[in-house]
Amino acid sequence: MKKILSILFISVFGFSSVLANSITGFVRDAMSEEPLIGVNISLSNSSIGATTDYRGSFKIKGITSFPINLEISHVGYGTINIQLSEPELNIVIALHKEPILFDELIVTASRSKEYQSKTPIISEIISREDIINSGTTDVANLLKLKSGIFIEESIGGELVLKILGMDSKYILVLLDGNIINGRFNNRVSLDQIHLDNIDRVEIIKGPSSSLYGSEAMAGVVNIITKEQSVNSISAYGRRDGNFNQHSNNKFQASDDYFGFDIRQNLKKSNYKINVNRSSLNKNKLIKPDEISKTGKTAYDLRWNYPITDIQSVKFALTIYSQNDDYKSKLNQTNTEIERSDFSLKYKNMNFVHSLRASGYERKYSQNRPWSNFYDSDDITKEDLIEYELGYIKKFLSSTLSSGVEILYANYESNRIKLGKQLVNNISFFGQLDTKHSLKLSSSVGMRFDRYSEYEAVVSPRIASMYNFNNYFKLRYSWGLGFRAPSFIERYIDWNHDQYGYRVKGNADLNPEKSNGSTISLQYDGSKNYTITTTYYLTSFRNLIDSFTVNPGLLSYANFDKASYEGLEVSGRFKLSRNLITSIGLNWLNNRDSDENLLPNTIPFSVNSTVQLLPLKNSFSFFSNIKIITPYTPQVYNSDEGVFVKGVKKIDRYLLMNLSGSLNFTNKMKLSVGIDNLSDYTNETYGPYLGRKIYFQISSKIN
Repeated sequence: MKKILSILFISVFGFSSVLANSITGFVRDAMSEEPLIGVNISLSNSSIGATTDYRGSFKIKGITSFPINLEISHVGYGTINIQLSEPELNIVIALHKEPILFDELIVTASRSKEYQSKTPIISEIISREDIINSGTTDVANLLKLKSGIFIEESIGGELVLKILGMDSKYILVLLDGNIINGRFNNRVSLDQIHLDNIDRVEIIKGPSSSLYGSEAMAGVVNIITKEQSVNSISAYGRRDGNFNQHSNNKFQASDDYFGFDIRQNLKKSNYKINVNRSSLNKNKLIKPDEISKTGKTAYDLRWNYPITDIQSVKFALTIYSQNDDYKSKLNQTNTEIERSDFSLKYKNMNFVHSLRASGYERKYSQNRPWSNFYDSDDITKEDLIEYELGYIKKFLSSTLSSGVEILYANYESNRIKLGKQLVNNISFFGQLDTKHSLKLSSSVGMRFDRYSEYEAVVSPRIASMYNFNNYFKLRYSWGLGFRAPSFIERYIDWNHDQYGYRVKGNADLNPEKSNGSTISLQYDGSKNYTITTTYYLTSFRNLIDSFTVNPGLLSYANFDKASYEGLEVSGRFKLSRNLITSIGLNWLNNRDSDENLLPNTIPFSVNSTVQLLPLKNSFSFFSNIKIITPYTPQVYNSDEGVFVKGVKKIDRYLLMNLSGSLNFTNKMKLSVGIDNLSDYTNETYGPYLGRKIYFQISSKIN
């Protein structure tokens, strides 16, 4: 018995000694109170230290004497020092943001985490702070603020993304690295993705099919959601209004937004619930007798279970629904959209297993009150099941990212007489990123895609970066890209009775292909300012376009060629601890096979921003100015269901957005903004609504 008591006494005494020489605590963002991951905490003049985990917690053991000086540092935050005269448990440390211009982590360039300044792939990141300061509510309007990126508003109400003049059907849009299901008219609807749940957006310009396959001919936009954090409940409410020229300039409340976010721990695991609801009242053609109402609801449920420090299981379920009602004297239409996405991911030190199932349904109907004509429901369905096995291995000065993808996609539409169509695809990819020396690094990748219905496609890419000194970096990349023919282009067989023509697909279409190069010179002025000049040249072949087979019959064929050339100069300058400004200049020269300028080629555009970050939880400010020179647009012809060259040229115009936020406490914030301050509108091509003002209140409940 005495022996047992002695053992217990020694154990307790030893444990108490460990605690007596330890420091534990948590590191938080001073403004949002979110936990910070990967913060370095070290003892001055000592090798003892620790790094915060995903909860923001840390523990330092083995301290032999006091007092001590702790240095706390993290990328994007000001470094602080804390003096401790004795051991402390559960100390809470708050860090204030301090703007930096580079060295943000990026995953899209190589499918593995790497600092942006160290990858040879030319990339751009829109951070969470940029998203908040922009004052926008969806991805489409966020991207519209960037240099070289344009959002076209068509007559049919579609929002079409353009990067360097290249159509959005050549731009692969991902959500957390996954393909977004439901590409109506071969394009993803970016206005369906709300920004409240988004952490950052990563943009890769240039052919990227070596890693991502079809559609990545012009580049990749990867929309990344927020990671789970600990024990927080937050909510926001927002109201947008516009000054409509048909309402005697009276302010009209037009759009309402509401959302909440719950993040909690369950023992070792944690979960997140995010809900966003939007009620929009639009007037697309600026006519007082037309009414357009849209309701959007998005649910995002996530659960994360870290089995060990190097193993984890993640579950995600997203559900999106949208209902559009449009009424005028001549027409009434209704569009219902439902999208769901389920994923299960297991990850350890080297392997990632991912299983995903996604469904999409769009139902459209119209009624003409002045006659008995009624269109039956136009229904489109798309379902896919995808399995991916990824392997990431770091050794010496290289990182290998590789994997295999297996995809089954099922498409159904009453515009396809054959009914359901099934396509399966198996892909293998690999990329080796190597740091050869302090000055030279490279990236070599290749992907093999084998579809069930047409030829296999091989897509290579090589890239390199040479660091001349501490200031100049030269990047170069070359790659091949492709886009697989869509279900609609291959199998549509539809009579448009209202307008008296028929559209029939072409099952023998081949993939569209691209050959592109980019070269970039970056000047980095000691992290206080950067200037980057980038030249792009991409040639396309086998482009798919519609053509008239005979009067009243349209189809698709491979015949067009085009070249896309552009020069982009961008600079970002840190003027003070909390003030950043940026400028972007963009020149485009996009030509078809006959050397004619392609529609939507904007010869020259200028973009400028001023961003005042909150200092000690006070006022913040953001402004964005974008100048567009005259160009000929491409618009969606709803009568024929195709995109055509516009008849009327768009004159030079200016867009200006302003937004400001006031933090009352760490738990309450008021945001006010004005979009399109210059009140620019275009009744033919858009934007259809002029100046708009919004108010938003955000609250962190706990």
